[in-house]
Amino acid sequence: MVMTSWVYKLVKEDVECRSRDVNIGEGKRVTLHACADACADTPGCRFFIHSKAGQTGSKVGNCFWEQTSSEYCSEGFNLIACRHSLYELHHFDGELPHRTPPAGLVIACIIVGCFIALNRL
Repeated sequence: MVMTSWVYKLVKEDVECRSRDVNIGEGKRVTLHACADACADTPGCRFFIHSKAGQTGSKVGNCFWEQTSSEYCSEGFNLIACRHSLYELHHFDGELPHRTPPAGLVIACIIVGCFIALNRL
């Protein structure tokens, strides 16, 4: 049996890409992990933003699919009063890859459970 799995990584803090975005958190305040789940369940979703804990504003705790084509956000970043973090989701099939994940917090979820790996810079 082949399992579909995913990992996500922090791309950039305190930014929001100026690309079109779609609320994939069903209008509710969700955790970062639930936001990554929502992105994984949304066809075409590769980048998403989630607001940082303890912040205020219209998008706090919400989950938005950023419809940009790369982590560099060719549409430009909104840096003014941004309290969101941009994440990138990676899908893969089969077993977890046997390589060092990128620096930062990476969470991988498989049908049978989850693990968290923190790499120090």
